[in-house]
Amino acid sequence: MFLNIQPLPNEHVFSWFVRGYFRSGSASFTNFQKQINLSAKKLYANQVFGSHFEAIFKLLGNRQKLISNHTTALLWQVSVGKLAMANSPALDSFEHMNEQQFFGYDTSWHACQSCIEEDIERFGTSYWHASHQYPSVFTCYKHLKPLVIAKEPVKNIYSELLPHNVAAWEYVVPEVKQELEDWQSYLKEVINLCHNNPELITQIKPQIVKYFNVSKLKSKEQKLYCERLNIEFEQAIGNQLLQYLFRDYGRENLRGKTNVFSILFFSQYKSNGVRNPIYWLVVAYWLKITKQLDVLS
Repeated sequence: MFLNIQPLPNEHVFSWFVRGYFRSGSASFTNFQKQINLSAKKLYANQVFGSHFEAIFKLLGNRQKLISNHTTALLWQVSVGKLAMANSPALDSFEHMNEQQFFGYDTSWHACQSCIEEDIERFGTSYWHASHQYPSVFTCYKHLKPLVIAKEPVKNIYSELLPHNVAAWEYVVPEVKQELEDWQSYLKEVINLCHNNPELITQIKPQIVKYFNVSKLKSKEQKLYCERLNIEFEQAIGNQLLQYLFRDYGRENLRGKTNVFSILFFSQYKSNGVRNPIYWLVVAYWLKITKQLDVLS
């Protein structure tokens, strides 16, 4: 009976998992998981590469459709490969450190108040939409309205919370200026391409690496080059977007200020080790607005 409860339109698979528990009549979430031979205590909005995904895919079937429409994994094609392809490696093979630790944007579960109302009216329940959880997104893909987060942050829906269970909301971004609106438009363009042209998306990283060609420089030259690039990058991107994307820019003393280029191109963060696509995309965005180089075309 439980497996007949399919994910709703654009429902994140973790949301389906929690909703299935509510429908199952099980005494507890733990008992419910034992019944279906699955154990997951960390159901985070920003989790992408965990083994829980593969286990859920096996329960539901149609892995490619699930990855494309019911997770946020498509965006990671920018940095780690063609995750939506049927013959791609299992998502748990990409399991990695916390993908959010250097970023400033909110990582709790996001919702759209218009979606909540529509979903309850249509399906009798609300649920967490996958597209609302893409990293740094703060606008609903459907209604183009600001996304909201719980005032008591919902980081892990192992706590058995769906949007209609949240008592009070607040906006992800209280005040949106042009810098953030422009970034949001660019990110929406990228996400659309993730669905429509994954081959093009996977070329973003190689094009950036080729354009800067840092490997031709000696180690000391690389460091100076990345420092110069970062100064130019910061001036063009603007303070509001920098502070939104990277938490270090929100500190008054800028202690440990993020150098995006150093993280991508050398030291302990080798380019093939950077999982989160935001690093690559913000550089691609900078190239577009300042160098007239569009790596999406």
